[in-house]
Amino acid sequence: MKIPGIDLTKLDVQAVTSRLPHIPTDKVVTLAKDAAYTTVGFGVLAFQKTQVRRREFTEEIQAKLPAVATEAVTKATSALTNLRGLVKFTKPSANEEHN
Repeated sequence: MKIPGIDLTKLDVQAVTSRLPHIPTDKVVTLAKDAAYTTVGFGVLAFQKTQVRRREFTEEIQAKLPAVATEAVTKATSALTNLRGLVKFTKPSANEEHN
């Protein structure tokens, strides 16, 4: 399939551009700057919100940490106590060792 060619050598660019509406470039520049500032502003707000949430999360963890540590020590102590009981229960007596 052959793609048809377009001959643009006879195109009058002045005639085409004269029919286009006039766009004030200063307004376009202002709108572009406003859009950029708005985008940056949203980025700053998102970053600040993330920092606030990080601080809240850190405070929440620090508040819960002592209770979690206490519970971990309690569970570990209980596990060791149970393990000692099992070791004593399964340890052969002196009479059984000599037989």
